Amino acid sequence: MDYRKQFNARHQYDGQGMRSFVRELRRLASREWENDSPSELEKKLLEQIVEGSRSNNMAVKPVEDLEKLEAATAAPRECLVVVHDDAQEVGHQA
Repeated sequence: MDYRKQFNARHQYDGQGMRSFVRELRRLASREWENDSPSELEKKLLEQIVEGSRSNNMAVKPVEDLEKLEAATAAPRECLVVVHDDAQEVGHQA
């Protein structure tokens, strides 16, 4: 079966709940891209949910924003380390 075509053509039916729609997309995606990482699978799901959703009030950021967010969260971050010095807390940049 060509799960990719089914996945890309899948749209939410009139009266179909979002959970049911997403469950069906997950089923198709997991069969077509069974060797993809979970994050890659989630990207594909998000794109198709946005494309195929009938919901008018769905607030989902575009994929470009998602990619920027992923890049930002993957970058090393400064963290604050709390060191106890004679019962006083002193903050140091790590």
